[in-house]
Amino acid sequence: MVVLRYLVIIITYIGLGLGYLPGLRMNRATIAIVGAAFLMALGVLDFPHFSQA
Repeated sequence: MVVLRYLVIIITYIGLGLGYLPGLRMNRATIAIVGAAFLMALGVLDFPHFSQA
C-alpha cells in the first residue's frame, strides 16, 4: 500500500513536469486534481486537510 502511494505521487509529479501524460489528454490542472483524488481514495490525505488551505 505504501508503494502505491509513492507511485501515485511519482506519476503525478512526472505528469506535472511534462505538462501532460502521454496517451491521455490531461493538462497540469487535471493531473493535479486526479492525483489528489487518488491520494484521498488511498487515505493519504483527507478532506479537512484540503479545506484548511
